[in-house]
Amino acid sequence: MKAKKDRTSASRYFYTILGGLTHLFVHEGVHIVVALLFGVYEGVKILPIGIEVLIEEPLTIGGYKLAVFSGLSSILTIVIGYGLLMLAPRILKINSQPLKKYLYYVTLVFLLLDPIYLSLISFFVGGDINGIVLGLNIPYGLVRAVYFAIAVYNLYLVIKKLYPVYVTKNQT
Repeated sequence: MKAKKDRTSASRYFYTILGGLTHLFVHEGVHIVVALLFGVYEGVKILPIGIEVLIEEPLTIGGYKLAVFSGLSSILTIVIGYGLLMLAPRILKINSQPLKKYLYYVTLVFLLLDPIYLSLISFFVGGDINGIVLGLNIPYGLVRAVYFAIAVYNLYLVIKKLYPVYVTKNQT
């Protein structure tokens, strides 16, 4: 029994990390695409906790362009999370258990990571919130409040919709 529990824990870690890497690829990929479209892409910097897309310094974009560069990636990942949540009944019909597990964790990460990052973790690390605030000329508190509300709502969705559908019916 203990061996099965260990495999289940290892599986959860594996799929959580895989979901996180998928999020990183999509989130930072959107930053890269937007930076290329705006003609400000400089490169990518590997950091201990992820990667950072580098743009021209001093900033040659501002206003809405800066807000789009900084905020579109989080909006897109959240929207993808909602889409995957809506597709959950179809996803559960897939015969591949690993694919179902992967999509469960991707949905979980996409729904929660950016809202938590921009509402709470941004107190300690900054990042995307700086560009959103500078670009839109709005207070940090407003951005944090909006993303906190999204985080609370998405946590509700995870507890009431995502988890019951996948775990109760599928034992992910």
